[in-house]
Amino acid sequence: MATAGSKETEELKAQIKTLSDDVGVLTKMLKELAESTASDLGEDVRAKVEEMAERTGKLKRDASAKARAEADSIVRHISEKPVQSALIALLVGIIFGAMTRR
Repeated sequence: MATAGSKETEELKAQIKTLSDDVGVLTKMLKELAESTASDLGEDVRAKVEEMAERTGKLKRDASAKARAEADSIVRHISEKPVQSALIALLVGIIFGAMTRR
């Protein structure tokens, strides 16, 4: 069970990292656009850009919180059932090792 949660958590972390990078690039692009065209488009555009940056920041925070909750859940499971978790990890290692030898 822990391995499925670990895999999901790792996938979630990777998705959060990608989302975080995308949000950073998008925020930077939006700010640059706002700065370069602010004189032409006025205060309304800057307000919209800031609103979008705030929304993307909230999405990033929510995704990070979800990833932390998943990680905490896995840690809790491992601490509650250390022998079972160790055996599952050993089994996954043996299977992975056998698959990579071929």
